[in-house]
Amino acid sequence: MFIRVCIIGICLALTPSIRAQDTALMLAEGFMEVGNYHEAITEYKRFICFNPNDERIGDAYLQIGTVYRNQAKWEDAVNSLSRSINLTSNDSLRDERRINIGIVFIAKQDYSAAEFALLRVFNFSRYPSARRRAAFFLSVCYLYTFKWEEARRAFGKYSENYDIPFNPGKGVDSLFLAAQNLKYKSPKMAKTLSTFLPGSGQIYVGDWRNGINALTINTVAGYLFIDALIEKRFVDIFLNYFSLFDRYYRDNRYHTYTLAQNYNQSLNRRCAKRILDSLYENSR
Repeated sequence: MFIRVCIIGICLALTPSIRAQDTALMLAEGFMEVGNYHEAITEYKRFICFNPNDERIGDAYLQIGTVYRNQAKWEDAVNSLSRSINLTSNDSLRDERRINIGIVFIAKQDYSAAEFALLRVFNFSRYPSARRRAAFFLSVCYLYTFKWEEARRAFGKYSENYDIPFNPGKGVDSLFLAAQNLKYKSPKMAKTLSTFLPGSGQIYVGDWRNGINALTINTVAGYLFIDALIEKRFVDIFLNYFSLFDRYYRDNRYHTYTLAQNYNQSLNRRCAKRILDSLYENSR
């Protein structure tokens, strides 16, 4: 790698006809090719600094933004890509770079910002290829937020002009339809069941082991509480209530509500992964 960059530098030194500003660009491109991204960014920034009116500044910012994206420096990537958009008058390039910003926001998990950037291209671009690409990443964005119907419509827009299976009951569409009919567990129902019969909420969610355990502990704690109450053992009543029954009863109700939420999230994530895997296979 180092030798390659040195050769580029020697060639530049021996070629006096090359303009000074081209030297920085060629060095930057050489560093990019060998994976020396820190030096590449330095050279791109050097080019921008000394050539503020050059029409290629937008491309330099695009390359910088791409490097920052690959390094997971999201804010720097968005700022550089935004500058590259402002510095080009080519509408097609603007749309492609807005899509790149949307991809950065998806990677950053800022899905509302990603949706805004991608919808702008999808709704207003004059170029069918840009609209289709925006539709694909919109579908990905909606999948990460478990908006199944929106994801299905967006992928439909992407696939309608491609040879991609998208008929009801086939391929990707069957996965979208399955996602729209997922059987969720109600957190409120789980909490209500645990209120009247501790442990039944966990069993409803499918956690039989902890459900039976909670039912047993709360039954024993309740029995001890009632037995102490009948025998008027007030110290035991106090100890049993605050050390056993109240603690396990309250924790059980709270845990059951959270357990149902986690169950639904896990169901969503598994379904989204299946669809994303299928989208990847279709895009190859």
